[in-house]
Amino acid sequence: MELITILLILVSVLTLFSGVTMLVGAERGVKPKAAVFFLTTLFAVLWAFSVIIFLNMQPGKDELARVMIFLIYTTPILMMLMQVFYSGWGKKICFKLGILYILATIVFIVVFIADRHTFYENFALDPSAGNSVTFAGGWLYVYYIILTLAMLTTFVLAAVYNAKKEDSKRLRIGNAVFATGLFITGAIAVIFNLILPIFGVYSLVYVGPLTLSVAAILHFYAILRYRLIVLSNTWLKIGSYVILMSVAAVAYMVIFSLIFSLLFKIERVSTEIMIMNFIMIMIVLLILPVFNEVNGFIRSLISVQEINLQYVIRKLNRLATQNVDLNELATFLADNLHFKYIGLVVDGKIYGSEKIEFSKEAIRELSMLETEGHSIWQKVEGHTKQLFLEDNIVAVAELRNAKGRPFGQILVGQPLGKVSFEKRDLTQIELILNLVASIIDSEKRLKA
Repeated sequence: MELITILLILVSVLTLFSGVTMLVGAERGVKPKAAVFFLTTLFAVLWAFSVIIFLNMQPGKDELARVMIFLIYTTPILMMLMQVFYSGWGKKICFKLGILYILATIVFIVVFIADRHTFYENFALDPSAGNSVTFAGGWLYVYYIILTLAMLTTFVLAAVYNAKKEDSKRLRIGNAVFATGLFITGAIAVIFNLILPIFGVYSLVYVGPLTLSVAAILHFYAILRYRLIVLSNTWLKIGSYVILMSVAAVAYMVIFSLIFSLLFKIERVSTEIMIMNFIMIMIVLLILPVFNEVNGFIRSLISVQEINLQYVIRKLNRLATQNVDLNELATFLADNLHFKYIGLVVDGKIYGSEKIEFSKEAIRELSMLETEGHSIWQKVEGHTKQLFLEDNIVAVAELRNAKGRPFGQILVGQPLGKVSFEKRDLTQIELILNLVASIIDSEKRLKA
């Protein structure tokens, strides 16, 4: 049961986080709809935790057991009630059915509280055989099944209707994915939480809450891939990371438990071992980005003739979202493009990876350089070339804005290692220098 408990907790976190992501990340116009989805996930989490508590409950806690049984069977219909409003958002028929279902739910709750024996006969708290509930098979249980199936049919059909009637193909596919998730979750929950308990099989009641992960993942996929709901990029990134971590953790837990049980011939892996492994997973997942960053930096320094293009572009894209320090930018370029010096000439000032005092004549010559054709490289010949070589500058390139107009220059020093400038991969260097020009130009326009 320890593994099931941990998996249910992970699914609860995943489900609740999807609701929080919707509520916080949604645009203002869809906030009310997002709030309804958040309530759906909140009731789903209460359902999962009530199952966890009841299945792990020890004998002698009868009053708490009754409360948990009440929650196990009221939170799902409240969850489905919210789902009816969410899937049928903006449709009058769904709103009217939703009101009808609210009244039907109130009737169920009132009768359940007044006389629980109309729903179930008894329950057993037996750690060896497993905690269970014996159902009365009376009218209230039949009423509950009918109400559940009616709600399930309503919100699945509403999602299918949305998939068929949307003008946009992208939204049609997104709604179809969402409807698939709802149908899978609903069908499995009905089998394991309503039908099997009638025949005395209560040990699998946790399967229903576990399948919430299917609906949560497919719903988020529909948002991410097909923009079913427009969320901010920040929350899409956070949601993607959390879902990937949760899915990876669940997969690892299941595989670890199976392998551990087979190797050591034990039926159950202790909670302590499972929690320790879960913590280790979290640590590894948190360290991975740092490891990738360090690995990229090391690879960028291994060979002076090669550029770790992916690492450099990733770092430059990150710089583009910050206030750019041109001296630091020049230093980064010199280190990762493997030159002894990089200088950026912007607004008549020179920002360099090192402090070099250029002669007045050299600075004057900069403004007189010309490019050849569409190339960004400027011709450095004769006296000018000799003048720049005194300062270890071997090449000069134009900084151009998005319209192709020059607004500055890049000074390139001697390459590191035993290789000439002409033998370096100039295509890669030009790609990076154009990106640098774009970053500097954007910074200039923002300050203006």
